[in-house]
Amino acid sequence: MSQFDWHTEDDAYWREPPPPPKRPDQEPRRRPWPIIFFIVLALLVAGGVVYRQVKLQVESATSTVQADVLSTHNLVQTAVNRRDLELFRSQLSGRDPDWTSAEEAVMGSGLMAGRDFWGWRLPDPLPDQNLTPNDLATAFATLKLSPDLNEAELQYPQSYVLTPSPGITEVITLTQTAVYRRGSQRWLLSPPDEAFWGGWVTNEGDTLKLIYPERDAVVAERLAADLEALLHEICTAWENLPCPTDLHVTLRLSDSPESLLTAPGGAFPEAGQSLTVPTPTLLGLPRDEAGYQAVYRAYGGQLATAVIANLVGWECCQHAPFFQVLTDYLLSQLDLRPWPITSADHIQVLRHSVSMADLNLYWDRRDWLLREVDDGWEVYTAVDFLLQTYPFIDPVQWLRELDRQRSLLNWMNQAFAEQAYGFAAGPGLLEALDEEWWRFAYSQTLLAQEQAPLPAPFPDEDLEIVCMSDTNFDEDSASVLYRFNLESETWTEVLSRTAYLMATPLPDDSGLVLQSFEFTEDNNWQTEFWRDGQSHVLFTSERLSLTLGQFDPAGQYLIVYTESPDSEVPQTSLLDLNACVPDACDPLLLEGQPFWSPDGRSTIIAASDLFGSSTFLINGSVVLADPSQPSLTSPLHLGDGQGQLLTPDGEPAGEGYSPFWIDNQRFGYVRPGAEEVGDEVVLANAADPTEAAVVLTLADITAVGPSGISAPASIRYVITHPAHPTLLFVVSLDALSREAYVFTYDLEAKQLDLRLQSPVWPYHALGFSPDGRWLILTGSDPQDASARASGASSSLFVHNIASHQTQTYVSQFASGILSPLFDWSVDSQWLLFVVDDRILSLVAPDYDYQWVFAHNQGNCMATSWTK
Repeated sequence: MSQFDWHTEDDAYWREPPPPPKRPDQEPRRRPWPIIFFIVLALLVAGGVVYRQVKLQVESATSTVQADVLSTHNLVQTAVNRRDLELFRSQLSGRDPDWTSAEEAVMGSGLMAGRDFWGWRLPDPLPDQNLTPNDLATAFATLKLSPDLNEAELQYPQSYVLTPSPGITEVITLTQTAVYRRGSQRWLLSPPDEAFWGGWVTNEGDTLKLIYPERDAVVAERLAADLEALLHEICTAWENLPCPTDLHVTLRLSDSPESLLTAPGGAFPEAGQSLTVPTPTLLGLPRDEAGYQAVYRAYGGQLATAVIANLVGWECCQHAPFFQVLTDYLLSQLDLRPWPITSADHIQVLRHSVSMADLNLYWDRRDWLLREVDDGWEVYTAVDFLLQTYPFIDPVQWLRELDRQRSLLNWMNQAFAEQAYGFAAGPGLLEALDEEWWRFAYSQTLLAQEQAPLPAPFPDEDLEIVCMSDTNFDEDSASVLYRFNLESETWTEVLSRTAYLMATPLPDDSGLVLQSFEFTEDNNWQTEFWRDGQSHVLFTSERLSLTLGQFDPAGQYLIVYTESPDSEVPQTSLLDLNACVPDACDPLLLEGQPFWSPDGRSTIIAASDLFGSSTFLINGSVVLADPSQPSLTSPLHLGDGQGQLLTPDGEPAGEGYSPFWIDNQRFGYVRPGAEEVGDEVVLANAADPTEAAVVLTLADITAVGPSGISAPASIRYVITHPAHPTLLFVVSLDALSREAYVFTYDLEAKQLDLRLQSPVWPYHALGFSPDGRWLILTGSDPQDASARASGASSSLFVHNIASHQTQTYVSQFASGILSPLFDWSVDSQWLLFVVDDRILSLVAPDYDYQWVFAHNQGNCMATSWTK
């Protein structure tokens, strides 16, 4: 059946159309707000997701860039700290060759972080300077990235240590700035562009025109006002340093890294040119008031130095050290730089025997001194002494004369020329000033000693010293023995002789062995004991008779050398002190030089030649009189406690030199060895001395010691440790016998160590403290020919055997080998020696402390402790 409804055209035509439906009353149309809300919400959620994803991507990219930049920066800091120019160069951008070359030069000069010239020291040790992203989060450092993430500006802190006054230090922290750019493979340290610095700004004052980059405007504006005030202060500070009425100075704060190089070299512009110094961003931006004051003093010091140089007519850089020291003195009065000298520096003058002639080393120098590293402290100390002692010396006038004098002596003479001070012009002036400087330094030393208590009490002993009235060695010359009481600080004249007097302390400090050679026609030699203020004459001889104070371990026998009428070699004999009658002791003749075993019952007898053998063993100490003489090799025989041969006609116990005892049975000596091994140290037993065993060779020593021209070339002598005799102290000399090397060899551990190295000319002595903890070695300055010739400026090395630490002191050792060069108190707490013929020194090495005092006597030769 069909589903369609058919209609004819007729039906449509005749039927009336239905009436239109009635329209209901119209109501307002409602908006679909819920739908809109949900649509907007959906859009926001979607947008948030997109934003978050974009933000995360940006943050991730930023974090990656930050990490990469900090990685490069840390490599730069590592290179700077290690002074590794190759590593530093690999982190530099090459877009500006001039900037790159300047940065490399700054790096090579140690100025990338160092600021020593401005008085700022890097902390020691340096803290860890690596930066991490956490440092950026805590504002410890800041990193500003360009929008395209291809350039970064890093600001990070750098600490410096300042010394505003001697003995006081403070730490400042400045901000350093570095620019990094993305290279083809990694980030590189790069030159800032013009936009980084901004334009140039000029601040015009009454006397100062300051030109600076816009970037540093905040700091520069304050500097302009303060430096303007400084110029006015300079012009009124010294009456004889007036400024011209039209004084006008231009100071440029440069944005070029080259300014870091030129400023320490002397920033002295020519007439009409500006003084150029690094801008604060290069030097370091202050973070607080302390930092600003440090920056102000740095700029103020350079500005004032340039102005003073211009006013006195000094042209850089003749006699630069003296100009710097005098200028620093003036700047200290302006509170721009600290004056570094204290009484401690003058104590060093005594300790190191500094003289005015030593300043000649600095006269012709054209480079600057760095007081912070003790370069040129002698010049500072000398100027301090002169300006304090002689008010008529005007530092301004001295600066005016600096360029006009050809020598240091002329410069000194000019200062004293118009003064009736009693100093004659000429070479003698420096020597006269040395005397005055010594007195001034001694007074400073006393002040320091009064302010600081002794680290340990003085021993219950007195000091004795021998002095001469003059050095004419005639009937008008007298030798005097003085005694000094430390507690009361009083001197007592013990005895006086018209003779040359030598004094050697007894081993237990109970008295002295005195020897006197009369300045008369008789020329008699007299040897005596001096105990408790009493003389006990041992013998008197018309022939040369000499003792070096060599005793057996018990102190009963004394070795004496007497001129022999039948031989050019002095005769060796013993004096038995227990068998002496008043004014005489019968000598016991010996076949050679005795070396006693620890118990004193046995000896090794070696050939004896007082003038031919220059090595002397004196109560546990060794004195080397003439290192250039070869060692005296001879047969070695066993003897009894009195030095008498056990087998007069028998075979020797060995052949060599420098015998020593390990214990009462074992002994050793040095003998020449085969060419390939050199000298040998051998050990033997007294029961069968022919079976000698080699324990050490020169080849062993050269393998451990320094190499080169002055390498060890011979073994000169061996001595055992007084408390540990299996520890050998082996002294080797170089081929020219000018350099001594002290080795220790542990027989039990078979360990060889180099302990000390010292020039041996002109005198050499090695000894131990009574308790065996300290080794003493003497030497001299190898660079000072006059010191080597006269014995002046010799070094005294005090070496802690257990800790391997060494203290160094200076003495003239004017007494020579016939008197002790040093002497220990019996408790091993205080070491006594002569600084020069008028100054004595006591050292407490446990505290690294030196106490010095002077006396009014002259030409003093020897000093020792006495009970």
